[in-house]
Amino acid sequence: SGQTAVMSIHKNKDTRYNLRESVKSVTTTARLEYDNIKQGKKHRSKVTQLGRASADELVVYTKTDDPKVAKTQAAAALDNHNEDRLTAEISLPGDYRYVAGNVVHLPFLGKRAGDYLIKQASHRVDRSSGWTATLLCQGNLQDE
Repeated sequence: SGQTAVMSIHKNKDTRYNLRESVKSVTTTARLEYDNIKQGKKHRSKVTQLGRASADELVVYTKTDDPKVAKTQAAAALDNHNEDRLTAEISLPGDYRYVAGNVVHLPFLGKRAGDYLIKQASHRVDRSSGWTATLLCQGNLQDE
């Protein structure tokens, strides 16, 4: 997402988490077709993420004079298409920085450790457990 993590969350006895990875619907290849407005020509190319091609292709059509812009738009379309491929739900002691839109670093997830965008945060205060937060976070699969 380009944002810097506001904090790193470390697992402790009060931290609970559930990690879900969707590989069934992950598309890693976009077939790009774009019209070069100045030249009046159609161009075709492919954009592959995660270092491997998938059986499914996302088709992206755009109009631009710049092939780099077209490839950037195709990569962004792939990111949007695969937005929910890696999600983490975490319950932990509360912190005012746990708000939707912030990025947190989750180092305790082993192979899936990294920066996660907080998509949803709910906070609760009660007498027995104090201030707790439940976060729904979105991560990105990295090249393996």
